[in-house]
Amino acid sequence: MAITFLKNRGFWLYWLPALAWCGLVLLLSGDLGSARNTGKILKWLLSWFPPLRPEQFNLLHFYLRKTLGHFGNYAILYFLWLRAFRGEMGWSPGRAFLWAIAACVAFALLDEGHQSLLESRTGSLRDVALDLTGASASALVTWVFGVPRVRPAGEK
Repeated sequence: MAITFLKNRGFWLYWLPALAWCGLVLLLSGDLGSARNTGKILKWLLSWFPPLRPEQFNLLHFYLRKTLGHFGNYAILYFLWLRAFRGEMGWSPGRAFLWAIAACVAFALLDEGHQSLLESRTGSLRDVALDLTGASASALVTWVFGVPRVRPAGEK
């Protein structure tokens, strides 16, 4: 029995990017994305610039983790799920919006639940709220600028 979804062009164009982004978020949900590790990377990146005082570094590190790690990741995740539901499923913008937000809520809860099981991380409902703020901001942008009509696979 062949795996037909791998031969489906829609899988590669629509579902794989969303699933790959979910995988990246889960990877960073582990020890790899801990404050200790992201702090090391940020220190290395900032080594080319004038040194920051410890309180400046900590504040920068905190805001980068919250904006890129939560807000930005879930804004992108929402867009990728919306794109999959609109592009491959051909759903209306409203239905695709609801399912994309639901996917982001489920994934944010899974992400924070996973973090709560690790010693190097802490799970937080505040972070879930920040994740959903990023997804909602992405939803607002797609609503304001419109969700492009997606042609079904056979239509030209």
